[in-house]
Parts: sequence; C-alpha cells; structure tokens
Amino acid sequence: MSTRSIPSATHIRLALLLLASSAPFLGVPTALAATDAEIGAKVRECASIRRNKDRLRCFDDALAIEAPASVAAAPAEPPATEPAVAAPAAASEEFGREQVERPEPKPKPSPESQRLEAVVAAIDKRRDGLLTVTLDNEQVWRQKSVTPLFRLRVGDKVTLKKGRFGGYTLVAPGRKSTAVSRIE
Repeated sequence: MSTRSIPSATHIRLALLLLASSAPFLGVPTALAATDAEIGAKVRECASIRRNKDRLRCFDDALAIEAPASVAAAPAEPPATEPAVAAPAAASEEFGREQVERPEPKPKPSPESQRLEAVVAAIDKRRDGLLTVTLDNEQVWRQKSVTPLFRLRVGDKVTLKKGRFGGYTLVAPGRKSTAVSRIE
C-alpha cells in the first residue's frame, strides 16, 4: 500500500494561483472565476480524502464552480481565437481505418523477378577500394563496402539477388557475395 502525503499549504497556494491565473486563458470570464478562498477551501477539503477515485471526483467538482445568477444571464465573451472547424464526418470515419481493415496482401513476387543473371563486362576499382561493375546488359552496380576475399573478373557469370528489405547482393563465382547498389 502506498502512502500519500497531504499537500502542504505552499502546494495549495500554488494550485490556487495557477487556477486563478489560467481562468482568462481557458475562456472563463473573470466574473465566473471563483475566489481564492472558495477554491482553497474546496481544494483543502479534497486533499484530505483518502480514496483516489473520490479525491479526483472532489477536485473535478471543486473546479466546476457555477456562476452567480447575475453573471450567468450576461452573454459570454467571444473567444480570442477562431473556433476550430469541425472535420467532415466522412474524414473522421476514415481516420485510423487502416488498422481495422487490413489491405489485400501483395502477391509474392516470382523467383525470376528476385534475381538476375548476367556477365561482367567491365570492372573499375575506385581509390577507396570499392568496385564498380558494368554488366553485359549495360547496368552499372557499385559495392556498398569493401568485402574481403571478394574476387571478380571480366567475363565472370554473376547473379544479382534482391534482398528482403530492398537491398541487392551480387554473387560471384565461388558463391562469394557483396552488397551492391545500382548506379546506372
């Protein structure tokens, strides 16, 4: 069981100050705002309640102070900002629908669309050690990082495979592979 401390007088004064100073910003006319003494008495009364649910209800009731009859008859001041425009009903109906209705699953791609076999037409080694490979179909691919022991020669038959997350792998003879990206 947790112990709950009763708010100190400083905490209560701070809550009163916050409530009194925020009334105009919340659209409550100053005449409708309760006096510090009224709010303070109700807050102190609520703070002494042990059960969380009852204490919360008490605080809610304490802040829902009714206006005096003379002020209630007066028209309310217009808000300083323009009211928010209500969204059309159709738009609110659609909000979040993608989590309720699952889209049709995409058909699995054919194995042929996931790989390409080609012959190396040219190889260029850059200063940073990355290979740029031109294939016989005129596609140009570049290594993403230097792969140790990856050997490739002009005329080698290679296979390009599409990965699960959209990346590509170039597989050389001897089954050595390296990550590549297409540049042309």
